[in-house]
Amino acid sequence: MQWDGQWYLEIAAKGCSYDPRRASRVAFFPLYPLLGKAVAAITGLETGWALVLVSHLALLGAFVLWPFYLQARLLGLDFRSSKDRVRDGLSNTFLAGEDLPERDAWCSWPQANNAHGTCAIPPNFTWNDPTWWPNTWSFRSNHPGGLQFGFADGSVRFVRQDIEREVYWALANRAGREPVPAGNE
Repeated sequence: MQWDGQWYLEIAAKGCSYDPRRASRVAFFPLYPLLGKAVAAITGLETGWALVLVSHLALLGAFVLWPFYLQARLLGLDFRSSKDRVRDGLSNTFLAGEDLPERDAWCSWPQANNAHGTCAIPPNFTWNDPTWWPNTWSFRSNHPGGLQFGFADGSVRFVRQDIEREVYWALANRAGREPVPAGNE
């Protein structure tokens, strides 16, 4: 184990303690290593492998819960009337799009504060500088001629990179009631 993994192993083995004369384990929230310690005790796994198992189970849980979270954010928390808020229809509203980390210096999709994009910039827009904001906020992929978008209805569809700008904007808006002409996705 390297980097933070060493700290998590120490917390699982020794708990949290503070010594002002050296680097301290109190900087790390102890839930993850304590879950790893509990899994190790229940399964008989070494603590390091138990931490890996906890990480994988958390990832699996995130994959299962992610669509519900996204729909809650898009539709609002009141599920009884929430579909009415998406007046364009769930099948005509983008929920998430692709990005390429190698073309975006700030792409860190696992961190909520850096997972963003805008349809104000054309799809697959690129520039030589991966730190220039129009390059980093565009949706892009390596697919020839377009990219994949997840829609609010749960479908994933290919969107052509030469899509009309107004149609692209309309798909990014949940309540504008703009028509989406056939053949533009």
